[in-house]
Formats: sequence, C-alpha cells, structure tokens
Amino acid sequence: MTKPSWICGWGMLLAGVLPVAWGQTAPATPPERAAAPSRPAATDRELEGFWPSPRQMELFLLRWTDEATGNYDLDDEQLRRIREQVLQRWPAFFQEHRAQLQPLVNEWFEMRIDMQPPGKERVQAWTERALPMFDEFRTQLKEGADEFRKVLKPTQRARFELEMLQFGVGMQVAEAKLKQWAQGEYREEEFWDPPRSERQRRRAAREGEQAAGDQPPQPPPDQIAQELDRWERYVREFIELYGLDDTQQTTARSCLVELKERAVAHRDRNRDRIDQLEHRVTSGEGDETEIKRQLEELYGPIDTMFTELKSRLEALLTSDQRERAGQAALEKEEQRAEERRQRIEQRRAERERAAQAQPQPQPATGSTGKEAPRPPEQAPPSDE
Repeated sequence: MTKPSWICGWGMLLAGVLPVAWGQTAPATPPERAAAPSRPAATDRELEGFWPSPRQMELFLLRWTDEATGNYDLDDEQLRRIREQVLQRWPAFFQEHRAQLQPLVNEWFEMRIDMQPPGKERVQAWTERALPMFDEFRTQLKEGADEFRKVLKPTQRARFELEMLQFGVGMQVAEAKLKQWAQGEYREEEFWDPPRSERQRRRAAREGEQAAGDQPPQPPPDQIAQELDRWERYVREFIELYGLDDTQQTTARSCLVELKERAVAHRDRNRDRIDQLEHRVTSGEGDETEIKRQLEELYGPIDTMFTELKSRLEALLTSDQRERAGQAALEKEEQRAEERRQRIEQRRAERERAAQAQPQPQPATGSTGKEAPRPPEQAPPSDE
C-alpha cells in the first residue's frame, strides 16, 4: 500500500518522476537535440550531488511513453504528438529550475544519510523552499495533462479522467504533508535513516525500559484507515465526474462498503504483525529492506482491493457517460485556456495603464538655454 511518506518522496525532483502518474509519454527525439533554454550559470554547490544527465532524462521519458501507449491504446500519430509535447516541456522545466531543485534533492539525501537526525528548524527551512517548487511542479503537471487530454479520443479521455481522480488525491495528500512539515510536524523517519550504531543504541534503551516495567510504546498510525479515507474521496469524485444516476450511486457506494469491510477484516487479522513491523521501521530496528518487503506483502491485498473497486466502478458507466466525461474534460480545458488568455490580456492592459500614469519627464536645458537632446524612447515591455 502506498504510504503517505512516499507521496512526498522528493525523488520526483531528480527527473520529474511524478509525470508518470498522469499517463504522459516520452520523446522519440533525444533531449539533447532540443534547444536548451538559457539560465544563469550554476554555482559549484548547485552542481554537487545528484542530477540526471540528458540521456537519463530521455530514458525516463521513453519509459513513460511505453506505459502510456499500452494504457491508452495510442495510435502512431497520438504517440508522435505526445512525445513531442513531453520532450518540449519536461527537460526545459528541469533545466530552468535546476538551481532550485538540485539543492533540495541533495539536501534531502544529506539529511537522510546524516549521522544525526535533522532538527525542526532545518526541516521547516527545507520545506519552505520545497513548497514553491511543488506548486510550480503541479502547475506543469496540470498543463501537461491538458496537452495530453487534447490528443486523446473520447473513450481514451474518459479513462484518463478516471486515473486523474486517483492522482489528484495523491497530490492533495502530498500538499497536506508538506504543510505539516512546514509547521514542524514531522516524523523523524521521514527525513532520517539512522545508522546501525544508533539503531543498536535505541534497541538497547528500549529493552532496558521494558525490563524496568515501563509502558509499551504507542502503536503507529493506522495506514490502512488512512487509505480507506482516500477510497471514500475517490468514490465521491467519481460520482461527480461521471454524473452517476441514483441507481449507479447506490451500487457504487455498496461496492465501497463491501471492499472497505474486506480491507478492515484483512487489517484486523494482521494488526499485530503490521503494528510490529511499522514500529520496527520507525525505531530503526532490524533490516529495513526486509521489514519493508514484509509490509508490502501485508499491504498488497489492500492495493488489489482498490484496483477491484476502480474496475467495478468503471463497469457501471454507460458509453454515453464515458463520452460525456471525455467531452466535458475537453470543454473544461478550453475554458482554462480562455481564462489564461484573459489573464494575459488583463496584465497587458494593467502594464499599459501603469505606463500611461507615469509623469512625463520635462526637457532639460543646458547652460546656453537650449533644450538638451532627449534620450531615445524605450520600447514598451514585451508580453513574452
């Protein structure tokens, strides 16, 4: 099961890993053949650590292309257009923002492998720098999704909107997590992987406390309960997106109730083992890789249930509902484009009014009493 800490996994900043959640695709033309946007020269600090090469970026995007082709049954022309879009957008975005992104990624890795856990102030400072980039990244994803949507046929578009619901939930969780971190509310394991010596020290201290008769530690948060809350939100948004009638809504909610009951039963059967493993992850006890593998096995059935829920909801739809949802998505994208155009026109008008409101300079005169030559007029600001 996807855990909240993964949602905010800033490995996405390495090469834009999150675009895969949109079902976007990748370039046929290598990124190095595209015109590289200009940017200020990077400092030595910015160039330290991890950053994907143009070839690595190309391979990431090619992987996403392959995924989208199968998921949406794209024809050759659709594939060609989408590859061009992605190639034009993502390498340029990451190159333009490298000076902000690379230090964030590097510092996250540094905090992760440091010998001491990061303090509250450092986490807050990192998050305050990360939040604006998260907003920029989300804007790029939305614009990329709009481009992708235009290429799809109505039936493909309906499937895309369905998957966008799930992705939208993940982005909301990510934003909420970042805002918690900005307030200083974070769990140590979200930023720090204790070294072996620290894990051993903590294990010895915990055993000493238990031997002294202290209270056992509190159980970790119920990850499955949090996942079921996301199921609830997904079903509500599905009903709204496709305009389900009363009968369909009743069936959809019945599916949700049934699968939630199965998920809760699975959790209750395995609660002790889940709590034990989650506690070992947070305390740094044991082999972290093996512990996480066991947790994935325990959470795997929950993921399978959610996949079943999505399939059963999708089976409720009529062909008209699928087509209407796809058409509505296209109209919504056209409306957003018109709103963007109006905002550009508004900013242009505001600049012109501001320029007209500025007082005109009086001509200067020299010692001879003759008017000094005027400087050449400057061109109005560009709208680019």
